[in-house]
Amino acid sequence: MNFTSNTSGLDALQARLSRARSAFPGIIRDAAQNAGDAMKKALADKAPHGTHGGTPPEGDATGSLAGSFKTKVEQQGVGAKVEVFTEQPAKLKYIREGTGLYGPKKQLITPKVKKALAGPGLDHPVRSVKGMRANDFVKPVLERENEIVKPEMDKSIDELKDILGGH
Repeated sequence: MNFTSNTSGLDALQARLSRARSAFPGIIRDAAQNAGDAMKKALADKAPHGTHGGTPPEGDATGSLAGSFKTKVEQQGVGAKVEVFTEQPAKLKYIREGTGLYGPKKQLITPKVKKALAGPGLDHPVRSVKGMRANDFVKPVLERENEIVKPEMDKSIDELKDILGGH
């Protein structure tokens, strides 16, 4: 009986493994950034595009809710964490939960200081308004997270396969 072992490709494999090991954190960070950007775009696409400028709730940034979504990526060892957030958390809460009769308090919106409310969309000052119905546009986006994020993860896997010679 004769046994032969050919290890001539081990040096090349070891070099590819070393390249993959050093590239891995960057590939994962990029994948997290791309996945976060995809979620941010999906949220912005589904967010209502209001017509009234108005003053934002205290602590919120100005501008449209659709433009308020941001991402933050943090390297964590060889992995990465991405956070998708809004710079308008109060506005987002009002839209998702509703306001006035349609919101959590289930009561008319009345002025706190003045005798009447005035603002864009109102014909004249009024004593109260019904509020706004809820629009939880976030939930369907979160339910589609896997379909939104998976293509970005697949790209990273393909990139690693290319380095390792797996294609």
